[in-house]
Amino acid sequence: MMSSELGERFWSKVDVGGPDDCWEWQAGRHADGYGQFKLDGKMQGAHRLVVGLRTGDEEYALHSCDWPPCCNPAHLSLGTHQDNMDQMVARGRHVAMSQPGEEHGQVKLTDTKVLEIRARYATGQITQRGLASQYDVALSLISRIINRKSWTHI
Repeated sequence: MMSSELGERFWSKVDVGGPDDCWEWQAGRHADGYGQFKLDGKMQGAHRLVVGLRTGDEEYALHSCDWPPCCNPAHLSLGTHQDNMDQMVARGRHVAMSQPGEEHGQVKLTDTKVLEIRARYATGQITQRGLASQYDVALSLISRIINRKSWTHI
């Protein structure tokens, strides 16, 4: 459980709306979009702490809204890892790693952009670092694309 002062610090980072609205975490977020809150010197998932405030257990916090930054207690419930996996599949959030390219669902690039990256690099007028910056992806991904270790289906 959080102290009153700690609770005030936590809730000051949440844009609290109506009872049915998503309450967006306004501070730092993990790369996957979940809010991050430092508690006892350790970064914790904000959504997990909300469930922990209510139940005393913060192991698995399930979102009924499927929106990672949401901290509305009405949208969060305690569950197991299996509950979380079942929800992910049932709601179509599961992406099979075997799905190539655009079909993967969690990619930033399209087949067209990958072909463009390869063509632009082949001209010798732009570096891999320049391409990574322009397409807002990691340099390592650009290298794998150019060397045909990624996006091999095209």
